Amino acid sequence: MKMKRHSYRIIIPMLCLVLSMLCLAAAASAKQMSYAAWYASDRYINFTRIMEEATKAKLPDIQLEFMPQGGLDRQLTMLAAGSFPDVVAVHSTSSFPQLLEAGALKPLRVVDEDILNSVPRDLLEPFIHEGVLYAIPATVEVSNMGINVSMLSAAGLNYPDWNWTWNDLLNMSKPLTKDTNGDGRPDVWGTGIWWQGEQFVGPFVYANGGSFMNKQFMGTEVTINSPGTIQAYDYLRSLVHDYRVAFPGQGWNEWQAGIIAMNYLGSWSIGSAQRSVKDSFEWDYHPFPICPNTGKRGGRLSLIGVAVSATTTHDEALIIAQLAADRWVQEQFLITALSAVPARRDLFNSPYFLPPEVVPRNARKTMMDNLTGGYMMVDTVYPHPDAALKVREYSRQIIQDGIGAGVVLAKAYEELTAMMFGK
Repeated sequence: MKMKRHSYRIIIPMLCLVLSMLCLAAAASAKQMSYAAWYASDRYINFTRIMEEATKAKLPDIQLEFMPQGGLDRQLTMLAAGSFPDVVAVHSTSSFPQLLEAGALKPLRVVDEDILNSVPRDLLEPFIHEGVLYAIPATVEVSNMGINVSMLSAAGLNYPDWNWTWNDLLNMSKPLTKDTNGDGRPDVWGTGIWWQGEQFVGPFVYANGGSFMNKQFMGTEVTINSPGTIQAYDYLRSLVHDYRVAFPGQGWNEWQAGIIAMNYLGSWSIGSAQRSVKDSFEWDYHPFPICPNTGKRGGRLSLIGVAVSATTTHDEALIIAQLAADRWVQEQFLITALSAVPARRDLFNSPYFLPPEVVPRNARKTMMDNLTGGYMMVDTVYPHPDAALKVREYSRQIIQDGIGAGVVLAKAYEELTAMMFGK
């Protein structure tokens, strides 16, 4: 009996040692790859969890090391140091064009037919350069307008028609705007104009045939003083200063408080709006109005895509990048609220994609039109890092200070041309 006990004492530790060695060997044999994800905090956690699950199911022998994306500067530093990740999340304007120009990204010449058939062309387009795709759309963000239906009803106004125009926005805003305390200035507005970025100004400029540069990415000519751009800016300025029906600012807090009726609203803020507004007022989500001069609508698109390092030696990197547009992955993005908008047509009727019975009831229709209408634009990427800040300043002078667009944008053309091209 004593010998048996001694045998067990020897055999059990030996078995544990063997099992440990087998586990270590298995881990050592797993292929290690690096993945720079985009998001931070809870969004980063959801993104990495979903992508890790999808990768394990597809490539069980791959072990991914996730890291926060860290912004363009960090990515360029890693690229210079030779430590650029195998797979990397990129933003359609704030990192993709710059990394592409730096030669950091591999062309994705062989892409699954499922992706090419399921992802709307409008979402692939921002990641295509000279006819070649460089990133797979993962999460989608669009900009439209949040409509306070209760304010419209109280003023005797109907919900905007689907094909409403700039004239409708002005005419509806007039009876909605009020001076409730008698100080001679409005404290309730029909609309709000966020002049600080292209999110709101851009859709009006593009709908009117205007632009900021002759190309969205690294243009070679300043076009901010084009007639279409000047006319669009003058229209927005008039809403604030001539008709006095627009709040000159982001207007997010004012819209939630029920004192702006029709305001810019990004798709990423819909969840926040659902929680903050609750039953305070009835609201919906609607596309920007159509320009009466051109008959066209404008909209702003922002994308996170997944790209592959130009220097990776792992063929699996392309498979992992394509998982970003996998149907299960995309549905998980919707379920976890990582993205309010699916990157696949076959999820347009998903119960997790803002169904019509859920407020805002018009959101799905609006976003489906965004993704397939051919009018959405990504933000301009300028050849000089400070140019975007200058454009914001010109927008402020026109919309907030009320200076004529022709005067401001003529000066803008001269200053931006000198800044970017030394002319």
